[in-house]
Amino acid sequence: LSEGADVDIPLVKGSLEVEKLSIVIRHLVESLTHKKGQLALIRGVAYRDTVTGLPNRAALDNYVKIIQKEPGQQPAFGVLCLDLDGFKPVNDCFGHTVGDALLHSVGLRLSATVRDGDIAVRHGGDEFVLLLRLKAGESLGHVQSAAQRIIKTIAEPVPLAGALIRVGCSIGGAVWTEGDFADVLAKADEALYRAKRAGKSQAQFYPAVGLADTLISKTSPASV
Repeated sequence: LSEGADVDIPLVKGSLEVEKLSIVIRHLVESLTHKKGQLALIRGVAYRDTVTGLPNRAALDNYVKIIQKEPGQQPAFGVLCLDLDGFKPVNDCFGHTVGDALLHSVGLRLSATVRDGDIAVRHGGDEFVLLLRLKAGESLGHVQSAAQRIIKTIAEPVPLAGALIRVGCSIGGAVWTEGDFADVLAKADEALYRAKRAGKSQAQFYPAVGLADTLISKTSPASV
């Protein structure tokens, strides 16, 4: 059971005591299997955002813990903090039902942009976090290119409520190679607010942890 195997306890005929014992054990295993299924369902709900269908903040925390327990050297990740531009007017004009439908559409688009080993998370409100696992030879430039593709994808209009609704997004990024993930996430988040203040619909980045904390790159849709 602990290894996830399906266990079937046979009903043993013979003496009355042995038969009763086999019945009790069968019922016990069936009960444990049912409870295990319920726990799996609860965990799934606990780690899933109900509006977008994406993993939630708790899932991100769990994913990071799994990464840090991987044997050998920690793999490198691009960390992207994404915030929608112009989402509040959509809620104000069309209502929260349409706003939720728009968030769901954004979630689908983000899911389509990530590769195996990546994760896109709704971090809260109209904020999202993406972890992009970098392959050998990939660096900050790959993360920058991914950010530009995401900005372009999110900017495409969404048909909702009889209208074509448009929102943009701003992105802050960093590269996580070592150290505390929370520190890297904070740097990506700071870069996001730099992008917001610089005019939105663009991405700004910090270098990898351990390097200088100066902003080393700024990209915008015009530079694609």
